[in-house]
Amino acid sequence: MRYTTAIALLLTTQFAQAQTANLTELLPARDCTRVTLRTVVQGERIFPQDGEKKSQPVKLTAEHRFFEKVIATHDKTGLAAKTARQYESIQSQLSLSGTQVPTTGLRADRGIVVAQRSDEGFTAYSLGGPLTRDELDLVGDHFDTLSLTGLLPGKEVSVGDTWKVGNPAAIGLGMFEALEVQDLTGKLDAVAGEQAKISITGTAKGIDAGASVVLTVSANVTFDLTRRKITAMEWKQTDVRGLGPVSPEFKGSVTVNLNREPVDEPKSLVDAALESVPTGFDIPAALMVVEYRDPQGRFTLNHPRDWRLTGATAQQTTFRLLDRGEFLTQATITPFEKVAPGQHSDVAKFKADALASPGWNAESVLDEGEVKAITGRFAYRVTATGETDGIKVVQSFFLIAGPNGDQAVVTFQTRQQSLSKLGARDLAVIEGLEFKK
Repeated sequence: MRYTTAIALLLTTQFAQAQTANLTELLPARDCTRVTLRTVVQGERIFPQDGEKKSQPVKLTAEHRFFEKVIATHDKTGLAAKTARQYESIQSQLSLSGTQVPTTGLRADRGIVVAQRSDEGFTAYSLGGPLTRDELDLVGDHFDTLSLTGLLPGKEVSVGDTWKVGNPAAIGLGMFEALEVQDLTGKLDAVAGEQAKISITGTAKGIDAGASVVLTVSANVTFDLTRRKITAMEWKQTDVRGLGPVSPEFKGSVTVNLNREPVDEPKSLVDAALESVPTGFDIPAALMVVEYRDPQGRFTLNHPRDWRLTGATAQQTTFRLLDRGEFLTQATITPFEKVAPGQHSDVAKFKADALASPGWNAESVLDEGEVKAITGRFAYRVTATGETDGIKVVQSFFLIAGPNGDQAVVTFQTRQQSLSKLGARDLAVIEGLEFKK
């Protein structure tokens, strides 16, 4: 090698090593971006059946396109605390065991969504009214753009430098309700022109919907040094989820491709269009319920979000209540025989039938009588202690009758040690039950 060539190579290498970049993303209020998310989930669901574990192949593909406007940021972390989104389009396809499963979209009048993350966790709600669970999953369970900024070190670093990703970002990007441990690490790989190339690797372990979750992450991020903005990312993770109270085990992979383009404020997200957005993080209860519509059209149910649908047949609909991931009680709604308008079934017979329910050994009645707090419908409750499958439980049986003679029986089954945590949350379900008009 010629001497001058060697000197030139040495100088070039030293220059590359000395390259630095300020990896701080600016998130001023009213900052607007156009986001495209393409997601592929592939793996297997594992669930108990007939005393054995069964496996079901799963593949989900989805594309979300939306405008996002920053409303507020967290002082300590610099992450977006609250944004307003206008969803342009959402497309999704779900395949179970190779068979396409029908999926739903987002109703046009629910297209303006507020997303926020506080100490209580992540919440998304529509200004247009209550969301169904499918709609809530569409807008609330995709990749968390509020936490993107947390992938960056927020300072100037040199090529080759590494940094620890903060826990708030790990919680958001991993969609954890609670984080146990994480070692996600960022690295500045290269600076080319006005772009910085960053890699994110590591693992994270936590809890989601009462189930244990272990993620292994490998991601590549593009940061625009001029715009001071993450503009593109490919996020890959292996996902191992344990059996939870409302979900089966899952093993598989998730790939998210994100594109993020700074744009002018769209008309749908100007301040005047967002006047109804609540200040702070308190959300009106009417916007936080989940709307369930019985497929047979017999009833609707507006219920708090911590109730999760776990089963629906022509005969029964089942929900489970989670409290910070802990399973508290199960509610079963069973449409009942119709009677004349303004009437209801005989309560003495209802009580006798309830206490003699199959698989239930009633011991003592704790409470019974008409529930006056339920408006517009007749409600009668019988609560008793007993045993089912060798477990001490308390069951409350509600007979609900509408003004047109429609009836339903709603049963709540709660382990005795969880009864104090249930409180009056069963009444919130009863209050939200409406028969067809």
